[in-house]
Amino acid sequence: MALVNETMREIAILRNVGALTQAVAQRIQAAFGYDRVCVALLEETGLKTCAIAQAPGVDDRALPPWQPEIEDGVITRVLTSRQTILVPISPDGPDSTPASPLAGEQRCELVLPLTAEGQVVGVLDIMGLHDPQDTGRLELLEALAGSLAIAVNRAQLFEAAEAGQREARALYSLSRQMTSLDLERIPERLLGQLGDLIPNDIAGLLVEIDGTLCSFFHISQPVGGAALKRLERNMLDHWPALTPPVSATAPIQRHVQNADNVLPDDAPALRSDIHAPLFVGEQPLGVLTIARIGPMEFEEADLRLLSTAANQVATAIENALLYRKLKAYAAGLEQRVAERTIEIARQKERTEAILHSVADAVLVTDPRGEIVLTNERARHLLDRQLRAEEREYLISRVREWSLRASEGVEEIVELSGLALQARATPIGEEDPSLGAVVVLNDVSRLRELDRMKTQFVSNVSHELRTPIANMKLYLSLLERGKPERRARYLEVLLHESTRLENLIENLLDLSRLDAGRVQIIPRPVVLQDLLANLMEVHRQAAAAKDLRLEAQLPPEIPPASGDRNQIIQVLSNLIANAISYTPPGGEIAVRLGTAEAEGRPYVTITVADSGVGIPSDELPHIFDRFFRGRQARALAVPGTGLGLAIVKEIVELHQGWIEVESEVGQGSTFTVWLPAAGQPSLNLH
Repeated sequence: MALVNETMREIAILRNVGALTQAVAQRIQAAFGYDRVCVALLEETGLKTCAIAQAPGVDDRALPPWQPEIEDGVITRVLTSRQTILVPISPDGPDSTPASPLAGEQRCELVLPLTAEGQVVGVLDIMGLHDPQDTGRLELLEALAGSLAIAVNRAQLFEAAEAGQREARALYSLSRQMTSLDLERIPERLLGQLGDLIPNDIAGLLVEIDGTLCSFFHISQPVGGAALKRLERNMLDHWPALTPPVSATAPIQRHVQNADNVLPDDAPALRSDIHAPLFVGEQPLGVLTIARIGPMEFEEADLRLLSTAANQVATAIENALLYRKLKAYAAGLEQRVAERTIEIARQKERTEAILHSVADAVLVTDPRGEIVLTNERARHLLDRQLRAEEREYLISRVREWSLRASEGVEEIVELSGLALQARATPIGEEDPSLGAVVVLNDVSRLRELDRMKTQFVSNVSHELRTPIANMKLYLSLLERGKPERRARYLEVLLHESTRLENLIENLLDLSRLDAGRVQIIPRPVVLQDLLANLMEVHRQAAAAKDLRLEAQLPPEIPPASGDRNQIIQVLSNLIANAISYTPPGGEIAVRLGTAEAEGRPYVTITVADSGVGIPSDELPHIFDRFFRGRQARALAVPGTGLGLAIVKEIVELHQGWIEVESEVGQGSTFTVWLPAAGQPSLNLH
């Protein structure tokens, strides 16, 4: 079992077929002390030995020769039958028939098929002492053979994938070299790069340029001049047509890179060469060739790759030839074509810009009112934004509008949380049978802004009217009243002017926040002292309503990071709100704490009251601008609905957030989260 585990670990790690088979062969030989273990794999040309592991000190002459290519031997029978065969080894060689059951160990040849996915991929051949009755060892070896076959199959797929990737990268690199429209530069770039795709000693290109047959060569290894001429004639023999070009009878114009490698005629000759014709459609363009001087011959895969490269080269040459023709025969037309091309490109850019900039949903209908074309906004509206019943309703309305498009339809349709302004126009004024274009403009935000504007004007008018009326009254009293009451009148005037100032300051704060002019320079802010001061500021107002104002400010709470004045504005607003909405006899508690969120430390400030609370349906809206709840109106609490909106935006500018929990009749709890000081600085705007 240890052998299986060790072998499986090596199988899982190794991806190279040679290394994999050699490792397994050596491990089996060492584990059982066999004389020799061989692995051979099936290829197109037959069995190929991949690994041999032989015991140290074993004389080759004492073993039968390893000859997997013999067609009538044991290995052939194993490949045919897909069965394991054990044969004794006689002094004259292995028996030609399967072994019969024997007692004890004897020197045998054990051949196991390597089968993966129902296909025999090779054999595992073992020479050494075997006990035919030891079925346990035989089953173990068969299991190892099965695992080896699967691993070999996987490694072959991996190597094939890697080879495919290498070929793809080489072809991609080759294609990038083919982007030039300069016909003279294509061979220079191509032929040197071709060696990365298929190793070669000479790469050649034969092509007809302006009626002249030209050959181009890149020579990596020294070669004789006679061999080069012979290769040139071989290329001409492979010209991709029934007859060679007319110019074939004329001298070939030769261009050689690395000409120093061309030696006298008696220098090394060529061993093998392959040729791929160049076609564009059915038009022959030339021949692409590679050759080798050494013993390694080309394979079928090399010719396939060369043909693939030839397709790219043919396209590049065709493009370059067309470019030359355009330059030669259309010099006068070129400028006009370029101008027209620029004009078309600009027009296309303008059209695309218009289409991309349309924020409305656009739907095109046929004469029956059926939708035949939509833009992205319309598809988003119909497919993702609307419920199924709303979608069907809107489609029916679009059909109705398109059929009345000639009347100049302009309507507003109300959907859940959405208001759409519809305009329908016929595509052709003279031919209404072409259909119509329906444009849906989302005016929900405009309606909401209009509602907010109305509410804002109403709130601000009320808030302005009250202090101004009071100021006018007390100014009149100041003028005509008793001198001993002037101090009281001045106190009221000061209160009303402060109230008016606060209203205007809120509006200005909101304007600055909207304009992005509020910049926060974070500094450590000690909240204990800040809150203690705020509690004293608001203590008189709390006492006037018989409210108990308490604070829990542990000294160990670290400073917060932020702008001191902005934090004062936030907390003062929350404490003032708590006082306003807590009935007499209630209590307000302010607490400091710490917490962590997303790995960052935060300081928390909680303002809790025992006030009237906030209805659950109003909680999602209390931070909306100009929102005022039912309790505010019932208690006649002055305000514009801007305070909490400003609080939320200031807190978020500090990279923090605010939370609220409330229950009607039980009170409300607001918690502000601010980053603790000493954290990496944030860009706070």
